[in-house]
Amino acid sequence: SIHLLLVARIRLSFLTTADKPTLKELGSLTKDAELKVQVMEKVSPHWDSLAIQLGFEFPRIEQIRSDNRTTLNCCQDMFSMWLTEGFRRPVTWKTLLDALGDSEYQVMADTLRKLLRD
Repeated sequence: SIHLLLVARIRLSFLTTADKPTLKELGSLTKDAELKVQVMEKVSPHWDSLAIQLGFEFPRIEQIRSDNRTTLNCCQDMFSMWLTEGFRRPVTWKTLLDALGDSEYQVMADTLRKLLRD
């Protein structure tokens, strides 16, 4: 599905040029893709508060809001922009988990930390 392709791209984009995907990472891509879809669906109602934590400025948030019809689409665009532009914060799992914890998604951040360790 389109969601799986998007989140697969998100997963691969977290790898730096120095990283090379291992077989384990490639094998867990489907699991990670499903996890990212769940994250986007859960944070999409308040995607803008996460965007602020990720370093987006208000005009960019308003542009995302005006370009999209649904909060899920806004969330997808926000993640896509963050992955390509970074917005003053490195594009890493730690950054995302910190941003989730700093917004209203501490429980989700804790759950993701646990899942990423497994």
